[in-house]
Amino acid sequence: MIINNSSIKGTANLYAQQNKALEIAKKPKEKKVSSKPTKAAEVTLSVEAKELAKATQTENNQRLEHLAKLKSEIKAGTYRPDAEEIAESMLKRFWGGNRED
Repeated sequence: MIINNSSIKGTANLYAQQNKALEIAKKPKEKKVSSKPTKAAEVTLSVEAKELAKATQTENNQRLEHLAKLKSEIKAGTYRPDAEEIAESMLKRFWGGNRED
């Protein structure tokens, strides 16, 4: 292997170019500031989606009202659960709602 002055200079130049590329890559890139204002995302719901949301809200409100009523009855000591309804509900869950009688 012959090492001469030109091969050393070539190697040094390659090393310098590589270091320069690494330094550029390490620098945080500046974000371009646009003069245009950014547009916010816009979402539109279909009529069906709006109806579903309204129905869901209505169901949630009815459930909350029912729970408030039950809580007040329990607190007042006037809550009397129906044993037959409880048993029927338990059997429906056990049998998967497919069993009659």
